[in-house]
Amino acid sequence: MGESNFEVEVRAVVPEDFKKNLEIKGAKTTENRPYRDEYYKPAGQNWDPEKINMRLRARQGNDFVEVFFSKVEYLEKQGIKIKKSMHPGGKVRIFSGSEKTARELLKDCGFEYWFTVNKPYCAVYRLNGVEFPLEQVDDLG
Repeated sequence: MGESNFEVEVRAVVPEDFKKNLEIKGAKTTENRPYRDEYYKPAGQNWDPEKINMRLRARQGNDFVEVFFSKVEYLEKQGIKIKKSMHPGGKVRIFSGSEKTARELLKDCGFEYWFTVNKPYCAVYRLNGVEFPLEQVDDLG
């Protein structure tokens, strides 16, 4: 039986000229696709959003939204904090469709709105066979 691929993420604040340096080195990029994630939790319960979350994702330019479930663990390797998904492929897509239907589904399943994270910049870069997103997060950079 083969191994499953799990999403692994390292978060870092990068200098302003990071994108320019990637382009100089020949990195290819996708277009900027800003989005917002609205986080939900079971009504009356407290989840740690860093470890388990349900979110409604709305990307600019899409006429549909997606609902994702994530559960992760954190590892530390050589002083670097690494986020590893507990499910193959990373986020589990629960729903794709209209925003109204997504909100009704979350409510019907006992979830309540928690908070929103806006990402006004999100592009995927490819360099030397490695693919990684570069995102700007409101209030974080």
